[in-house]
Amino acid sequence: MKLFLRFFLVCTLLVYSNAAFSQKRNVIEGRVLNKVEKDTVLFVTGMLDKKYYEFPEIFAVVIDNKFRIKKTFSYPYRYFLAWASERNNVPFHSESFFLDNSTKTIVVGSKNETVGNSSLEFTKKFIPYMLKGTNVIEIETYEYEHGLEFDSKLVSYIRQNPDSYVALWFLIERFEDAGFSKVYEEAIDLFSDKMKTGKLWGIISKEIKNTRIRQNEKFPQFVLKDIDLKSEKIILPEKKIVLIDFWFSRCKPCLAQLPKLKEIYERFASTNKFEIIGISTDKTINIDLWKKRVSDNQLKWKSFLDENAFESDKEKIRSFPTNFLVDANGVVIKKNISLLDLEEF
Repeated sequence: MKLFLRFFLVCTLLVYSNAAFSQKRNVIEGRVLNKVEKDTVLFVTGMLDKKYYEFPEIFAVVIDNKFRIKKTFSYPYRYFLAWASERNNVPFHSESFFLDNSTKTIVVGSKNETVGNSSLEFTKKFIPYMLKGTNVIEIETYEYEHGLEFDSKLVSYIRQNPDSYVALWFLIERFEDAGFSKVYEEAIDLFSDKMKTGKLWGIISKEIKNTRIRQNEKFPQFVLKDIDLKSEKIILPEKKIVLIDFWFSRCKPCLAQLPKLKEIYERFASTNKFEIIGISTDKTINIDLWKKRVSDNQLKWKSFLDENAFESDKEKIRSFPTNFLVDANGVVIKKNISLLDLEEF
């Protein structure tokens, strides 16, 4: 009898706990304005790293142009819209959707609309603040075409709104896209103590802190592989200006710049004041191709392999070619200097 009572109590507790959990889950009602037949709507991370997300992908089947999402969020999340039917051609759309536990409705159409606290801040406060005084209509356009100006305004917005998850998500995106900047290091510390106890702030703060390639600081001595695939620490030549060029063997813009890069190298090699170091981020499967590119193009400078972009990825080097100009003391003085500017440097 006692055993039966224990079993009954356990079952009862499980039923009530499951019921309580289901009641806590936030329900978001979605509506699609354009007619959709047999499709699934997805909310994805876009180009942002999945480490910032509890739910890297949220999906819901669309029935009669309606869908429903049941989720409980630990903090506000930024997502991008995608459709299952077009994922092969369009991985995601650029418009942002901010979802949190206050989000009740999502309208997908020519003009998307999300009803919730974070989405309200994004549309009614953040976007007007960032675009004020510009001729730009879309926040995404302003971010990518006026990056430095965007960063400056973002810092000002954080100062005035230190509890803003919207601003934190855009800071994450800027850092993930551009890599380390003193501006981002300053910005992350402007958030409130409350934000600093949160998981999301902790992740991005650690990422910024652990970045090793920093302007006005010495270029790090990464341990990479040389052309013979032997481990070697990068030691910069003394009393020389060095261009450190990140590339990979199937990168067309990288290969296209090699003739000009070789011309500059030959011109200044005799001065004994200039050097180039090439760092390839090739995958293991392409190592032989990397060696062939170095040989076929007769690259005379030191070539290293950052296999599978192990170090480069941590430094947020995501576009290629990317270069860093280092002065005679080994200090990084410029990122992505053009070859024209390099000639005149």
